[in-house]
Amino acid sequence: MQKKIQSFFLNLKNKKAAAEKTTPRKNVPYSQARQVGILFMNEREEDYAAINKFVQKLIREGKKITALTYFEHIQSNGYDFYFDSFTKEQISATGVITSDKVERFIESDFDYVFCINKHSFLPFDYILLRSKAKCRIGMYLEEKPECFELMIKPKPEDTLESLLDQLLKYLQALIPDGK
Repeated sequence: MQKKIQSFFLNLKNKKAAAEKTTPRKNVPYSQARQVGILFMNEREEDYAAINKFVQKLIREGKKITALTYFEHIQSNGYDFYFDSFTKEQISATGVITSDKVERFIESDFDYVFCINKHSFLPFDYILLRSKAKCRIGMYLEEKPECFELMIKPKPEDTLESLLDQLLKYLQALIPDGK
């Protein structure tokens, strides 16, 4: 029952945030982007390597990474990079997320925020809608077009690694330097 109430309130907050559109969005050429946020929730152990590889590639390209994830419960992980996290205990029944880490992520002036999640997740939608990021990038979700400026539609046979490669490829092609 609490989960339904929480979802109801998060949906209300997300609709309000989507209607406000207080952050101007713009496309920064990939080579000029320096501050990158990564919002991720991994439910499959086999995807650890793909996320690690993606983050390491961004770091090698000179991007400063700030990563945030959600855990049902604090747990061990297989990541090779620093990230912040929040848990379900930090989301009230009325959908209020009480986490300084989430607020810092929302308020950060990222050039890009990548949401690495194949499914809609209301707390992530809330973070994306309130984010101060210039450009939000993620997987295609028909019911969530207001959350992203750039989306790709996964095919059933796509691995997470191939999807992340596609995101970077399209980002670099769509926002070329000097245009």
